[in-house]
Amino acid sequence: MALVQTQTVHLRGMEEDMERLFKDLIAAKNLLDTLSGSVWRPPTDVYETERHILIKMEIAGMRQEDFQLRLDGNVLTIRGRRADLYRDRKGSFRQMEINYGPFEVVVRLSQSVDASSIRALYKAGFLEILVPKTGPMVRDISIETAE
Repeated sequence: MALVQTQTVHLRGMEEDMERLFKDLIAAKNLLDTLSGSVWRPPTDVYETERHILIKMEIAGMRQEDFQLRLDGNVLTIRGRRADLYRDRKGSFRQMEINYGPFEVVVRLSQSVDASSIRALYKAGFLEILVPKTGPMVRDISIETAE
């Protein structure tokens, strides 16, 4: 019986080691992607009401002209590039968590929208895009009495 318990403990230790290894590999990949300038994805919320779709992206350190928004059918693509102002300075990073370089977010819209009325606002590090819907909306219908 003691042999079985020892093997179980040993397997748990191996499982923890493997999990730690995979986490380290993922963290290393994300760091290498950031350093290599590959495309990354800023945190984005998509919120839907009866009449609108609101896309809110957390992306500080940008200027209005750094963004490119394109609607193609029911696909909204948000692209841009956040410049790394420290890259050319002398010294080395002790910690690096902020993504720089090109980014892209693709939002598939679930129904028809009014492309001519889409509004975008960049303020306080957030990009907000308000997309009006044109498809059928829910509304209460009153019933008339027939005589």
